[in-house]
Amino acid sequence: MPTDLIREIRVAARVIWKSPGFATVVILTLALGIGANSAIFGVVNAVLLRPFPFHDPDRLAVAWEVMPPPGDGPMFLSPPNYLDVSEQNHSFERLSAFAPGPYLLATDDGTVRLDGARITSNIFETLGVGPVLGRPFRPEEDVTGRVAIVSDRLWRGPFGGDPAIVGRSVMIDGVAAEIVGVMPPGFNFPPPIDLEGNTIPRQNDIWVPFATNLRDISRSAHFVTVLGRLRPDASVTSATSDLQSIAANLGRMYPESNENWSARVVSMNDVVLGNLRPALLVLLAAVGVVLLIACVNVANLLLSRATGRQKEFAIRAALGAGQRRLLRQAVVESQIFALLGALAGLALAWAGTRALVRAAPANVPRLGEVGIDLTVVGFTLGVAVLTGLVFGLVPALRALAPDLTQWLREGARTGGAGASQAGLRDALVVVEVALSLLLLVGAGLLFRSFLTLRGIDPGFRAGQGLTLRISLPRTYTESATRYATFREIEDRVRGLPGVEAAGFSMDMPLASDYQGTEMQIEGDPPSPAGSRLANFSYVTPGYFAAMGIPVRAGRALGDEDLPEAEPTIVINEAAGRLYFSGQDPIGRRIVFGVPRRIVGVVGDVRLESLSADALPAMYVPYYQSPNSRSLSLVLRTRTDALALVDEVRARVRAIDPGIPVHDVRPLEQIVRESLAAPRFSSMMLLAFSLAALLLAAVGIYGVISYSSAMRTREIGVRMALGARPIDALRLVIGHAMRLAGLGVALGIIAALVLTRYLRSLLFGVGATDPAVLAGTAVFLMVVAAAAGWLPAWRASRVDPLNALRYE
Repeated sequence: MPTDLIREIRVAARVIWKSPGFATVVILTLALGIGANSAIFGVVNAVLLRPFPFHDPDRLAVAWEVMPPPGDGPMFLSPPNYLDVSEQNHSFERLSAFAPGPYLLATDDGTVRLDGARITSNIFETLGVGPVLGRPFRPEEDVTGRVAIVSDRLWRGPFGGDPAIVGRSVMIDGVAAEIVGVMPPGFNFPPPIDLEGNTIPRQNDIWVPFATNLRDISRSAHFVTVLGRLRPDASVTSATSDLQSIAANLGRMYPESNENWSARVVSMNDVVLGNLRPALLVLLAAVGVVLLIACVNVANLLLSRATGRQKEFAIRAALGAGQRRLLRQAVVESQIFALLGALAGLALAWAGTRALVRAAPANVPRLGEVGIDLTVVGFTLGVAVLTGLVFGLVPALRALAPDLTQWLREGARTGGAGASQAGLRDALVVVEVALSLLLLVGAGLLFRSFLTLRGIDPGFRAGQGLTLRISLPRTYTESATRYATFREIEDRVRGLPGVEAAGFSMDMPLASDYQGTEMQIEGDPPSPAGSRLANFSYVTPGYFAAMGIPVRAGRALGDEDLPEAEPTIVINEAAGRLYFSGQDPIGRRIVFGVPRRIVGVVGDVRLESLSADALPAMYVPYYQSPNSRSLSLVLRTRTDALALVDEVRARVRAIDPGIPVHDVRPLEQIVRESLAAPRFSSMMLLAFSLAALLLAAVGIYGVISYSSAMRTREIGVRMALGARPIDALRLVIGHAMRLAGLGVALGIIAALVLTRYLRSLLFGVGATDPAVLAGTAVFLMVVAAAAGWLPAWRASRVDPLNALRYE
């Protein structure tokens, strides 16, 4: 390190040490801005920027089938279509398929429910990741099955990290399977995705083959997700065109199942992170604005301080110090401030990152990887260096008067700033106010959107409701056995004290994928493929009462809807409006497997999210089609529902100890979780906006206080000539309000331009909502008036005689 630089660092350290109060304010201001940026960057780096732990993940892409118009939405592939696409495409090195699902693993401590997936044997080759113990699946095991691969987490947990696990036989869903491999630590596949691009939190611990000939499955059974590795010369666009040509050819070959279907290819990064990216980038931009406001504040502080040091710099220049050396000295001081602020900011970032991870929605992928690592530290130091230049350079240049004569001419009478420096400080305050208003408007829009969402009726009564998932082992192969078991569970649970109603459903609103299927109405002309889609769910008679879903016409499903009775079905109001053209649907029949008579119409329930309109839905009696081995039990209680969980488990174990009860959640929790993402975005942006508002208020206070102090002599003269204290008060407050008013005007202009980027995050409120703009402007003006009040009050108390002697 050059000797001159070492000397300048020592001088800067001494200067900073002589002003501990000033240094503390500067360092804490910078720590707030830098720490917030580092914390959010830690999340963005782990979730958006860090590559997935697969080989060359940028070449991984997901292939969807696309339903015919007017549906025109993405859909999973059917297994035969996947095989044909694998053989005929020219864009992928290889294609693999998987289907996520729950599994029941028998351990020494009882049956454990695990998330995992059925996969094709080549999927590890596609990912470029293989087991660290044992081997991957062999091609013949795609059909024969009876093998499994487990996660490192599962291996170290129930299996105690036993290296002899390879070759061990376990019971999965009641069927014996041999463990042939253990995946590396941190491996979590499939990625948390669904058709709508929403993330679904999953910790996958077990993988098994499909164990069937995929050619034998119907082409109308769309349930596998296809993942492929693009060839080096292929792109997502060219792969989409390639697969669309194949889809058109399959439509000609198999018109009954494939006509008018298309295809779409999306990079895996976009599929997994698509809906998260806008919210995280908005937060990153918000903390960037907070840092900019912090820089403006510190620049104003240093500018005020530099005014007092003009004499020092002028004398040093007169004694032979060159402009370059003086400038370097000032920059070294600002860099020391910035680095000290960065160190304090890293401490804040460490605490802030932990708080962010706890507050973040559970559906944010890779949250476990968020932390302060070398990348975040490097980012923080880079931000510190840049920040030091931003807030230190302009004050340094302003402080370097060319000679003592200029300093005496501009500020001799007051020892204060000249008009140009006062104007620069005022301009910086205007910028602070404008940036603060921009953040406050964004926070206000998101918060109002969140309140609107929270006021949406989900279509069911969440209070005093509880859901538990009950999964039967795979040994329950007979439909009659499944029917009898779930029927007995329902009867036993309904008899618990405090239970008003109990019923089963295949899935839960706001917590499951949309199960769209064709809806054909008996007696109507056949509709084009994809023109009549409805969600379907198998439910038991007590489901509607347990959920609090009202019956609008006809009746709900009842105990009379038995396997031997006439097939029945219940639809919701949305299906009645869309597909029956105002006619009474009761008594009509819908073809769903077999013709089913409509016996009732129930209220609409929000299936996908509170922000999405209610979709057409059909409810089929589970006891007439007892195919699923995993159902959600819903309880409506008069007392605390959670207090009944242990008793429910005991009654289920009394039927079969091997049946696990899991995924216990109050219905209110399901509603809260559906609001987690908008709540997180609005609360984070609101927190950053309040931090920016605090910094802006401090900036206004500092500038008005300094300005009024520099005008003490002027105010004294005014009061000696007859001005009243209220006139001095009005003078100083007016200065603050003029600065705030100009900042508000600029901020509103910026908000009108930039808030359109929030549209994808808003619900029920426009990006330029007048109420939010006006309310934010008024609020900021009140804060500005409050920040200027104390300096104004002090100015109004000036003694004219003392002021005239003021130097």
